[in-house]
Amino acid sequence: MEIKKRYEELYKLNMDNADLMNTIQKNCKEFLQIPYEAQIFWMVIADLQMKNNRLDEQLRQIALSNIEQNRVYWILSDSYKLRLRELNKLKKRLTSYEL
Repeated sequence: MEIKKRYEELYKLNMDNADLMNTIQKNCKEFLQIPYEAQIFWMVIADLQMKNNRLDEQLRQIALSNIEQNRVYWILSDSYKLRLRELNKLKKRLTSYEL
C-alpha cells in the first residue's frame, strides 16, 4: 500500500513525530481529498504509529472515528462481514493500546 510505503520511508529518517505526521499528510494529500481514501489513510497511519510506539490520543480518536465511518461505507457490500472483522480487530488494538 502506498501510504504504508511512504510512512516507512519517512520513519527511517528518524523524524520526530510532529514532523513525520506533517510530512506524511503533505505527501499523501491526494488520499486525504477523497473521503473514503482519507478514512483508510487515518486507519493505516494510526496502525503504523501504534506499531512504532508513536500513537497519541488525537490520532487514536481520529482513527476510531474513521473506523465507524468506514463501517457505514461497507454496509451494503458482499465483503461487509470480512471488512467488519478487520475493522473490529483494529478498533480493539487501538482501544487497548497504552499511551
